[in-house]
Amino acid sequence: MAMIIFAGGIFLGFSLGFATMALVDARRHRLQCEKAQETSGYALPLEVDRALPARPQASGALDHLAIVS
Repeated sequence: MAMIIFAGGIFLGFSLGFATMALVDARRHRLQCEKAQETSGYALPLEVDRALPARPQASGALDHLAIVS
């Protein structure tokens, strides 16, 4: 029982530490990007269109790769 609690504590500590460092790094990267935009004079639009582009039509050359059951 003590080993399970010990291993769980190690896993929980690792998970929380990893998540915290990822958030800190993402924040640092965002601040660096904002600072670079201010100094370069180039600003991105506030709203980004995240719609997916239309799927490209596959060529007929790949039809022979279809799996036949």
